Amino acid sequence: MSIEHKILPHIGLFLDGGFNTWNKLIAKKDGYGVSSWIFEQTDYTDARVGPFQMDTYYYMDTINLRAGAKFITSKGKIQPWMGAGYGVYSWKATIGNKKEEKQYGQTSGLTGNISALAGIDLVINDFVIRAFGDFVAPVVFPKIENLFQTGWNVENTGGEQAIAPYRLGIAIGVKNENYQTINLKIEPIPPRL
Repeated sequence: MSIEHKILPHIGLFLDGGFNTWNKLIAKKDGYGVSSWIFEQTDYTDARVGPFQMDTYYYMDTINLRAGAKFITSKGKIQPWMGAGYGVYSWKATIGNKKEEKQYGQTSGLTGNISALAGIDLVINDFVIRAFGDFVAPVVFPKIENLFQTGWNVENTGGEQAIAPYRLGIAIGVKNENYQTINLKIEPIPPRL
C-alpha cells in the first residue's frame, strides 16, 4: 500500500509499506540437512542432522515502512518516473515448518536501507495503473541460538537479504485533484537463485 503527493509538477513524495516473505527448503520429511556448519557443531564427525519429522524450511518474513521522493518525467497520460527512498525493515528468520507450527530456531531484528525505484504510470481520468521495479534490498545478519541442539548457534556472517533483491509489480490507484494517490501494490517475488 502506498500514498503519494505531488509537491511540484514533476516531483512527488511517497510513503509505502508492505509485507514480504520467502523461504527455502532445508530438508524433506525423513531426510537430512547437510552443511559445513553442522560438521563444525559435531566436532567434524558428521555433516548432517536429522532425519526430520516434516519438511523443514528457512523462512524470512519482513514488514517495511518506507518514505521517499520520485521524479516524474512527463505530465501526459503516460508518465515514466524514477525515485529513491529510505525504509525501516522489521525482519524475522525462522527454521521450521509453518504449516505444522513447529520451529527449531528463530531470531529477529530491525534494519534500515535505501532503495531505488522506477516505473511507468498510465493515468486514465481519476485512476492510475502503474508498472514498476523496486531495486536494492536490506542485508541482515541472523544469529539463531540453540538450533537443533543446545549450544548449536548459527550466525550468517555473510548476510541474508531480508526481502528479494529486486521486485517487479503492478499497482492500481485512485488520484484526486491535487494528484494525491492511494495505490494497492502487487509484487510477485522472483524465484531465488
